[in-house]
Amino acid sequence: MLAQYLESGDLDAAMAIFNHPTVTNVTLSEILTTTSENTTLTAQVLSVKKPKPKKFQKDGNKFSKLEKQYDRLVLLRELTEGDLFYLLTETPMDTRQLFKIQNYTWIGATVGLFEAEYNTMLNHIPILKLDQPLLPIIPTVIYHITRPFVAEYSDKLIPRPLYINQATLTVTKS
Repeated sequence: MLAQYLESGDLDAAMAIFNHPTVTNVTLSEILTTTSENTTLTAQVLSVKKPKPKKFQKDGNKFSKLEKQYDRLVLLRELTEGDLFYLLTETPMDTRQLFKIQNYTWIGATVGLFEAEYNTMLNHIPILKLDQPLLPIIPTVIYHITRPFVAEYSDKLIPRPLYINQATLTVTKS
């Protein structure tokens, strides 16, 4: 249903589904521990990685081309707790389904994920499975992390990004 509204360009109807009273907003830690329907997760897209084409690899006396493992690997940061997670698409069709709106700047965008499910881990970062496309959201103050970055990073298993705001960095070679 969400995909149909996004295809037709009706963002207001898509947001109405996303913000419906029966839909609950959850955190990444809740998605990792439970599975439930009618949930939303708000995140920021940090990067979209396309695999580099593999060169031919020598396998004995034959050369074989390695198949790529994925089409796109999307790194996101959950906005309520700041945890990192991935979305992975295996085929170009899955990528088109995920990024339903064309000609949109996705990197840095605040997006809504509808009914995301935990899939697996990659380098201690969870990979979520998503059947619905990403929904672009205009960020407001309510979606941003309000607590300061403290030493709790060492207590969590999921890595978090570190943001430096208005700082001057000097990199020296030692």
